[in-house]
Amino acid sequence: MTVQLIGAFVRHIIDRCDTCWFTVKEDNAPARALHRMLGATEVGRRTDFYGIGDERIVAKIDQATFERLRPKYERLGFVPTRLVAEAA
Repeated sequence: MTVQLIGAFVRHIIDRCDTCWFTVKEDNAPARALHRMLGATEVGRRTDFYGIGDERIVAKIDQATFERLRPKYERLGFVPTRLVAEAA
C-alpha cells in the first residue's frame, strides 16, 4: 500500500509543481529516507516551526530534479513511461 501512495503522490505533483517542500523532525529517519528516495535535498532547518522549541529539517525537490529522476520514477512504476518520438 505504501508504494501505491508514493506513486500516487509522485504522479500528482511531478508535472504540476515547481518545487515540493518537506519538513521533518531530525529523528524521523523513515520520513527522511523517503524524502531522499524521492530525490529531495535537505536545504536547511526551521526553528519554532509548530511552536517554541520545535525544530524541523527542510528538504525540497525542484522541477529540474523531478525531470532528472523521471526515468527512476518510471522504472518504479510511479509515472507512465514517456513515449519518445522517432526521428523520421
